Amino acid sequence: MTGSYSRTRVVCLDEVDSTNSEAMRRAMGGACEPLWIMAERQTSGRGRSGRVWDGGSGNLTASLLLPLKGGLANAARLSLVAGVAVVESVKALNGGATVPGVFLKWPNDVLIGGAKLGGVLIESSQAEGRSYAIIGVGLNLATAPHIDGRRATTLREAIKRDVSPEAALAALDIAFSRWAIGEKWQGETGFHEVRSAWCAASLPTGTEMSVHTQSGLVQGRFSGLDENGWLLLTIQDGSMGKFNFGEVCLASETEMS
Repeated sequence: MTGSYSRTRVVCLDEVDSTNSEAMRRAMGGACEPLWIMAERQTSGRGRSGRVWDGGSGNLTASLLLPLKGGLANAARLSLVAGVAVVESVKALNGGATVPGVFLKWPNDVLIGGAKLGGVLIESSQAEGRSYAIIGVGLNLATAPHIDGRRATTLREAIKRDVSPEAALAALDIAFSRWAIGEKWQGETGFHEVRSAWCAASLPTGTEMSVHTQSGLVQGRFSGLDENGWLLLTIQDGSMGKFNFGEVCLASETEMS
């Protein structure tokens, strides 16, 4: 079924292996316009680092197929773009008011009061000279899945009312249309806007966290982003570390694991 409540075309499925996988299949099949894939149920949903992602009943599971006319050179920036768009959509679903306790954890985990509200998985590819990004978004609207070592929360709990997956997707689409579609983020001026918006929504500087890198665990305090969107961490010896890859874990999450 194709939806009409969004600015972008939406394909709604009862069940699919993964909305990201379905979006990628459509990209490989020649899709050349932005497209949302939304599913009530995923049989093989996945998150970052190969984790299983269980969307849960009443929650939003959707992926945006985004053709990239500018190519993949700056595709890593989409991690920050997506985080900004999700936070903006959450605010819209709360009647335009900021939800207390909402923060972004690098690069795009959305937290409320330190508990995970949702996450983003971005994949990219090329086919027949065309470049694509697939932006998968999962939001806990009604139920919070169990996540080992981490707390999870729901939008229902945060704003004290129910939000349907369709309403959530419509808000997401407006936000992504503003921040992602059109590729302003590929240019330096546009990315400066993204970076500024991300920093305005981020965890407070000084938040204790660690980064799991290929070389091992690095602990320190969050110190913002550099001009390229890399994570800045003041390490325990006082030096400044820069990271463009790695899994971030808050000290509070470490204590739970």
